[in-house]
Amino acid sequence: MKFNITIITLLLFSIGLSGQDLHYSMFQMSPVGLNPALSGAFSGTARVGGVYRIQDVIANSQATAANRGYETYTAYIDAPVLRGVREQDWIGIGIGLASDVAGIGNLRQTTSVQAISYHMPLGRAGRNTLSFAISSGTTNLSVRRVDRYTFESTILGQGPDPQTQEFQDPENSRTKGDFGGGIVLKSNIDEVSAFRGGISLAHLNSPKRAISSGGSSRTPVRITAFAEYDRVLNDRTKIIPAMIFQNFGQSNEVAFQAITGYYFDPEKDITVYGGLGARINFLNPIDAIPIYLGFDMKDLQVRLAYDATVSSKVYTNRGFGALEISANYIMKIYKRPKVDPAVFCPRF
Repeated sequence: MKFNITIITLLLFSIGLSGQDLHYSMFQMSPVGLNPALSGAFSGTARVGGVYRIQDVIANSQATAANRGYETYTAYIDAPVLRGVREQDWIGIGIGLASDVAGIGNLRQTTSVQAISYHMPLGRAGRNTLSFAISSGTTNLSVRRVDRYTFESTILGQGPDPQTQEFQDPENSRTKGDFGGGIVLKSNIDEVSAFRGGISLAHLNSPKRAISSGGSSRTPVRITAFAEYDRVLNDRTKIIPAMIFQNFGQSNEVAFQAITGYYFDPEKDITVYGGLGARINFLNPIDAIPIYLGFDMKDLQVRLAYDATVSSKVYTNRGFGALEISANYIMKIYKRPKVDPAVFCPRF
């Protein structure tokens, strides 16, 4: 009952509905969504992956599947596809699809993105690579349990009642086009260290965010900047500090990571990872402490992240901020070399 009242209160003053903008604790595991310039930025034929995240679970005795704050599914595939203008340049493409379900009203936000990127190695040694990209896609909002929401127009008696007129169809939805772009710089500093960082802009055309025709809310431009440093300490150990900054309207968030990798089995090419982080936003100076685990096995990456809430928000989710599991796999298809037949002259 407390959860129902909370959700209704949050939505009380809106004729339209809107969902959160997607974000992940292990942001590197969603490259197409993080920055479209990362599409095709790897060595291989194609990369396929996905992320599952559950966030802000109401951990009380009456919690059910419908009481989840957010449940998010993401899948993507990207690949380097063509040679660029210069022989060392290449063009990449990426496709991503995400579905986010929020609250007891099952507010669903489905987004798709298509990205095309261009990658330019710089300098004679090619240690630095500059990548830039543009992206387009759609954002669809739909709600299946309109009876669980109370709208401003209903309370104030202004205009039609969304529950009786605009939302007769429980699958009522609005789809809008969405555009963005990004730039990334990757640098192999020396034999044991590398840097990668970039900035991207999403929702450049500020599409409508409301689900009802009477809603006038627009999606603000989202700015995302990230940086990652990879340094090998010895034959078995490396460290990977990283950070991400996101601005979405009036909301600002910064997250830091400190991850260590250990080359566990050189014969099977297995590396295990572990680390901690911190997430800071405008409302909560330290919102959560993420815990990271994972492993690489050849071309397969698997990561697990758990966000432990430490801010005042712990009152609503009992400390369970989020649980996230992600994986990706780089496929490598090698072409058979064409060898010209050779005729050997017999020796007499």
